[in-house]
Amino acid sequence: MEGPDQSNPCAICLSGMGAGGGQAIFTAECSHTFHFRCIATNVAHGRLVCPLCNARWRELPFERSAQALPTVPHALRQQQPPLLPVHAVQPPPHPVAPEVFDDDEQVEPPPGRQSQQQAAAASMGTLVVNTYTEYPAIARASSRDDFAVLVHVKAPDGVGAAGDAPRAPLDLVTVLDVSGSMDGEKLVLLKQAMGFLIDNLGPNDRLSVVSFSSGARRVTKLLRMSDTGKETAMSGVESLVASGGTNIAEGLRMAAKSGRYESRVDEDGRSASVLVGELYADEERRFLLFLAVPAVEDDGETETTLIKTSCNYRDAASGTDVDVAAEDTVVMRPEQVVDAEPSMEVVRERIRVEAAEDIAVARAAAERGAFQEAVNILENRQRAVAESAAARGGDLMSRALGIELEEMRWRVATRETYEGSGRTVMLSGIQMHAQQRGNSTGSVTDSQLSRKLVHTNPPSRSPDMEGPDQSNPCAICLGGMGPGGGHAIFTAECSHTFHFQCISASVAHGHLVCPLCNAQWRELPSVPPTQPLTTVPPTLPQQPPPRGQPMHFVQPPLQPAQQEVFDDDEQVEPTFSHQSQRQAEAASRGSLIVKTHTEYSAIARESSHENFAVLVHVKAPSITEGEGAVSDAQRAPLDLVTVLDVSGSMSGEKIALLKQAMGFVIDNLGPNDRLSVVSFSSGARRVTRLLRMSDTGKGLARSGVESLVARGGTNIAEGLRMAAKVLDERRYRNAVSSVILLSDGQDNYTMRQRAHGPSPNYEALVPASFMGAGSGDRTAPIHTFGFGNDHDAAAMNVIAEATGGTFSFIENEAVIQDAFAQCIGGLLTVVMQEARISIACGHPGACVRSVKSGRYESRVDEGGRSASVRVGELYADEERRFLLFLDVPPPENDGEAETTLIKVSCSYRNAAGGMDVDVTAEDTVVARPEQVVDTERSMEVVRERLRVETAEDIAAARAAAERGAHQEAVDILENRQRAVAESEAALGGDRMSLALRIELEEMRGRVSTRESYAQSGRAFMLAGIQMHAQQRASSNRVRRSLRRTSTVLASSTAAMVQDGAPPPDGLSDEADETSSYATPAMRAMLLRSRMARVAPVHQQEQPTAGEDVGSSGGPKEATNQ
Repeated sequence: MEGPDQSNPCAICLSGMGAGGGQAIFTAECSHTFHFRCIATNVAHGRLVCPLCNARWRELPFERSAQALPTVPHALRQQQPPLLPVHAVQPPPHPVAPEVFDDDEQVEPPPGRQSQQQAAAASMGTLVVNTYTEYPAIARASSRDDFAVLVHVKAPDGVGAAGDAPRAPLDLVTVLDVSGSMDGEKLVLLKQAMGFLIDNLGPNDRLSVVSFSSGARRVTKLLRMSDTGKETAMSGVESLVASGGTNIAEGLRMAAKSGRYESRVDEDGRSASVLVGELYADEERRFLLFLAVPAVEDDGETETTLIKTSCNYRDAASGTDVDVAAEDTVVMRPEQVVDAEPSMEVVRERIRVEAAEDIAVARAAAERGAFQEAVNILENRQRAVAESAAARGGDLMSRALGIELEEMRWRVATRETYEGSGRTVMLSGIQMHAQQRGNSTGSVTDSQLSRKLVHTNPPSRSPDMEGPDQSNPCAICLGGMGPGGGHAIFTAECSHTFHFQCISASVAHGHLVCPLCNAQWRELPSVPPTQPLTTVPPTLPQQPPPRGQPMHFVQPPLQPAQQEVFDDDEQVEPTFSHQSQRQAEAASRGSLIVKTHTEYSAIARESSHENFAVLVHVKAPSITEGEGAVSDAQRAPLDLVTVLDVSGSMSGEKIALLKQAMGFVIDNLGPNDRLSVVSFSSGARRVTRLLRMSDTGKGLARSGVESLVARGGTNIAEGLRMAAKVLDERRYRNAVSSVILLSDGQDNYTMRQRAHGPSPNYEALVPASFMGAGSGDRTAPIHTFGFGNDHDAAAMNVIAEATGGTFSFIENEAVIQDAFAQCIGGLLTVVMQEARISIACGHPGACVRSVKSGRYESRVDEGGRSASVRVGELYADEERRFLLFLDVPPPENDGEAETTLIKVSCSYRNAAGGMDVDVTAEDTVVARPEQVVDTERSMEVVRERLRVETAEDIAAARAAAERGAHQEAVDILENRQRAVAESEAALGGDRMSLALRIELEEMRGRVSTRESYAQSGRAFMLAGIQMHAQQRASSNRVRRSLRRTSTVLASSTAAMVQDGAPPPDGLSDEADETSSYATPAMRAMLLRSRMARVAPVHQQEQPTAGEDVGSSGGPKEATNQ
């Protein structure tokens, strides 16, 4: 029996709970569960309500010492009968479970060679492998794409001549739900079923019983089913008692995953394989292959051999390896084919596969609430099955499919029927078809088939909730027990359960041992004292814990059942006064910069120029002070929701690093910022409401983060739905909103049903409110962080791209805090919102041909006379560069010395003050002399062309790698790397060009093979593509040190070091972070994180902001006054 489980913590002490874990457990009348000693201490301090739901209890837990009670002498106790009816059976006591379950009973020695040969002979001769072609013949001159061939395997017969062939012994583990909902008749039926199972196992089979509720325990070790073993197993099953919650993940922690059979087709399509695994006697598997059949080359060829099929396996009884080859699969090749009949075997399998696919699609529709769509899908498939040639021919399988589809139709018709039974029936059906293995969901006899066809209404179900069931009595009063039944329940250290009042009265009379097993208890329940206690009104808020108190002694924010509407967000700071508003605007409005750079400064007067490049450059206002610090008074407050993966794969060091990173985020949010923490695994929950980050709010947020426990699956969609709910339903709003999503795995809930399609629709993970309406307005951008090498980079990239966020690849798990730090360094300095750049042509003959804007929406009017770019949010000091390509006409008159090409303006809303601002740049002109000799190109335009072309080649290389052309991807990157090295900018020592070369070099190594691309190349390239498309720093290159990827570049890395003195304590990297996209505030926050990680005992120092990258040339510049 297992000890306390850390995945089910007591809400007071955060230690694990589990029946038999050596500590008594108290289940209150409201069903919430705590360590008995913890809740008794809580009550002793005057808190007489449930810490989780504030319910007032009638039965209050108190603990009494054994010395204060009248005792029964030990000798007499041994002679007294226990306080329970005569018919009650004392279950076997369960010792604490060992850490390693190596106490299984020895198996029967392996059979001798003679018996082994007999066992092999009993089965080897009857394995059947058949193939069926879609049509028996194909015309000689014809070729066929997707010609179907069915491979059919039937396992050997399991019954010999004497009716009992030798079989392989079985190791079986039953994982049984004994939560409170199993109370009563359910548990009785379960015990009856387990008794039948135990009776029918043979003496060489072994069985272990595992039960789970809020935690899990091993009831019996792996025992051989001899008479003694069966008796022990039956005693263990009879001892099961229903109580607590439902923790399936803990019960199945060691179970293997089952699913569809793995199949592989070699790259050239010349061979294929299917990994089938285990087969029962007489069990069958059918697999459809689709082949390309060529035309006949030789006129004398009368048949074509399509495939050769074999099946190899290990005989379970004897351990002998067996290989069976089928006859060659051939198709006739006559001159002409007239009215060829399709193979009924292939037709039947096509029908089954298509029906299974439609069931999966219907289930996905029902999951998103589209119940009528699900009904229509099933109805159309039912009609197609009924009209098929197999069904018209009386095929029984087609008939069964029709019945199955009919039953599923009414089970998905409404939300009530789907949640009541439809989801279970459909999931079971999907798995049954995927595995081609029978289950017990839809088992019906032939006599029931006709009734199922006409009975289309679901059976009625009682809405009433069951009370305490008399079949699970308290051993003292024989009254029923069950969570929520109106009585408090006491679970002792030995796992036995009683009504709290009954066992308290028993203890008060001096019975200090368990009435069932005579175990000596350390924690003794007691009735409440007669003296009244000073109570704490439930309306008073709890005081926050002291800041320096260790987190494992802090009571976490107690989580009631999730409310339907999340409108309990803490009120934001009152709106700026006029004076503070003007101060905030004055702090930023004067420094907005809009520049333009022409490709050449002059064009000959008589010449016209097509695709003449002009660079538009916008730099956001600065609000950082001399050392990179940001004043809370000058910036817009933030509403932040962090959506954190706490699935089982995050256990151990990962979740410890995540908690550390969240602590840093909480510490660096200001008192006017608000934070809500959402966690997700198989489901999702709001850990903390949207709280202002005052000292009290920070204490609650830290406690919530510390309470996170890793377990379960990965349901990214549910986590994002919860985040959307937090933001959509809040009563108040700060000026800036954002979401941070971190996951180390792949969504195995929403995306699982879409895996069979041509390409996954990852946008299904994103709630509609994050996607935005046609206006482009969104609730908030989602900044995604792929943690480690096992996350779904494509999904995280799509989520970020669809919502306007960034995607960061955290390859080195130790730097997760640095990645978060860089992100919030930007989020805490948003100065511009709804920014839009407008371009109008100044000369009547000039027109805009195209705009290179990356991921930002750009429009060119039909005549090319105007264009615009929707930029959205900008952080302080952040820059955006966009290339325009114009047609420049010759001057209209000979006296024209210059041509006005475009007029550029930028409009935005000041995030801190809320005022609309409009800044107009000086007109962009080009000189028009008689002749132009040796005009130098603008280095700003050269650099931007180089960056855009590099980004385009990275995207092309990634597309090549996705289709498996890894050498082509390497060649694309190598050619681009050479072009960057030979460019004017690189030859002039440009730092951005050097950064591009290093990035390209590293990408080359990551795409060179299928393994390296799958492990990290895909994530690295997607993050890089998005970084360039958004011109915003991601954490793709945040790590302890930047790995040198080429000795050719080693001599140039000094140019990557940030200008000025190195950071203190030697914490600088060998290269600056994310090239020129990181802002001074982002660099400052990143350095602060590193100082906190590397030297937490030292006082954190404010970093010096990195020097801004200057601009070359003499651009036209406008500053808003």
